Amino acid sequence: MTIGKAETKAVEGMATNRPLTRKLTEIIDRASDGPYSVTFSVGAEATNAIVVDITIKGAGNATLTTPVVFDAFLVSNVSTNALNTNDYTIAAGASGGIVVQLVADQVIRCITTSAGLSKVSLTISGAATCFLAVNLNGRLFYSPAITHAS
Repeated sequence: MTIGKAETKAVEGMATNRPLTRKLTEIIDRASDGPYSVTFSVGAEATNAIVVDITIKGAGNATLTTPVVFDAFLVSNVSTNALNTNDYTIAAGASGGIVVQLVADQVIRCITTSAGLSKVSLTISGAATCFLAVNLNGRLFYSPAITHAS
């Protein structure tokens, strides 16, 4: 986020309004720490479940200092973003959490830990492959293929 001279003057002019100044400073600080990248680590299958670790990093690959909320969904094809129609069960893992399932077992809203970590557990009986797509500020990031063998 770039702040020009006009915005700086406006903020300086509000110095007497302390609550507003604090809020603007908080917004500017968050913008500079905003998420820029997402990495995935797909665990091994255990009892029909695979845990996917999601790590969100800030500018310059910096570790975040505040939790981030993001949406995620299962797709069968990263080219078309078609929702996966297999019968998965999605649950929160050990870090971060699922705030709400927007579409049962397909589209979820998650929150990370303050360090930008979140784990999602995908369970299905039978062979299936999908990708976890993360929507972060309108930008999509895709996991490697998540393949259940049995």
